[in-house]
Amino acid sequence: MADESRLDQGSAGQRIGLIGTGRMGGPMAERLLDAGHQLVIFDTNAAAVQPLVARGATLGKSALDVANQAETLMASLPTPDIVRQAIIGPGGAIEGSRVRHFVDLSSTGATATTEISAALAARNIESLDAPVSGGVAGARNGKLTVMVSGPQHSTSGCSLYWRSSAEFSSWAKSRDSRRR
Repeated sequence: MADESRLDQGSAGQRIGLIGTGRMGGPMAERLLDAGHQLVIFDTNAAAVQPLVARGATLGKSALDVANQAETLMASLPTPDIVRQAIIGPGGAIEGSRVRHFVDLSSTGATATTEISAALAARNIESLDAPVSGGVAGARNGKLTVMVSGPQHSTSGCSLYWRSSAEFSSWAKSRDSRRR
């Protein structure tokens, strides 16, 4: 049986960090707020965060600042290089004092995902690769498909977050089972 204490179960009111509140991340953030989650957000575009702050999200000063405030950190960023920079680059989220779980909602690709996951694992931060499909309209309407890959206990533990921000029609592949 999975150790469910290793990952918060996503109950309403849980503080979640989200880096990237643009075309995809913004609507996902709105749905998480609607579900009662507390959000700490960061985006390099001030216009992207303003509507969310007006709705009650806390604005972080940087990816690192968000990782200092939330145990679960999600990222919805446009390119693998931007994900690398925000998460494992100098002054990135990897240096955060609270972050224990990272969920990459971006389409980062296998090479970057492996690199980011390995760096996070060295700091005892669990990582899930969870790209979404459905486009901006799907994000707005909560009709995204989330394709999750990572340790089985983490994928099942995050399902309540997905249900807040997307219609959870996903498949999950445990990295643990691929190693056998």
